[in-house]
Amino acid sequence: MATYVNVPTQIPAELAEELHRLEPLFAVAREFYALGVRLHPALDREERTSLQTVAYLIYGKAFRTFQSVLNLCLCGCGVDALSLCGSLFENLVDLKYMRKAPVRRPLRYIQFEQVEKVYQAEKILAHKRLPRGMRSRYRSYLAGLRAQAGALTRHFPKRGLGWAQLTTKQRAKSAGMEIEYEELYWIFCGYKHTLPAAAHGLMVDDEPQRDVAVGPNAGGVFEALVHALRYGLQVFASASEAHGLNLEAEVDRIGRAFMTACDAVGPARH
Repeated sequence: MATYVNVPTQIPAELAEELHRLEPLFAVAREFYALGVRLHPALDREERTSLQTVAYLIYGKAFRTFQSVLNLCLCGCGVDALSLCGSLFENLVDLKYMRKAPVRRPLRYIQFEQVEKVYQAEKILAHKRLPRGMRSRYRSYLAGLRAQAGALTRHFPKRGLGWAQLTTKQRAKSAGMEIEYEELYWIFCGYKHTLPAAAHGLMVDDEPQRDVAVGPNAGGVFEALVHALRYGLQVFASASEAHGLNLEAEVDRIGRAFMTACDAVGPARH
């Protein structure tokens, strides 16, 4: 047997065999990908409400993120994929939060684009010292931004709290996802920011010592696939409902296949 398998970067052949044991989950991931491809033209409409516009945008971001998770898992980078699950969590929270006030909240999301740029430019100009030419450049930039943003800034008085004027935790609570925020989101962010709590996931046991994992391994792959599929399915369902599409049966079918796959590979993944 060859020492390495080039899929798509060099990974140890024994890792390829270990990842193959997760094939039932990878098969569900491919079904999910096919659903995302079919969903795209249905959401790409000429006329959309504010909610439908933002739902389409979030669907696109979530679908791209899911594909990144899948590709990372296929080459044994599950820990890195787990950090992206935090983005999928945020996508779902925002969609669920917006759907509770489907006119005003998506509108605020859209309006905040230029307002956020105004606030960021003002932050830069607040520095006492800037590189030569930067201050004049940003003053001109800010003048143009203020002309575009107009009076919209009055809707966002709390500068550090973004388009919703709430923290992620507060939006998660409103969306009924507060426990998941406390239980899972902090883990995803731990991997993203390399926090101490994530250190164990970046190491491999090699008795009598413990070494840092510097290459692909199976760590985190199962978990990343599970969370990416779970959140991805919910994002797709929410986006399709916002557009009045009836995808419930298809989402339920993939959901059942997902649960079956988890049961099939879960006990063997250790």
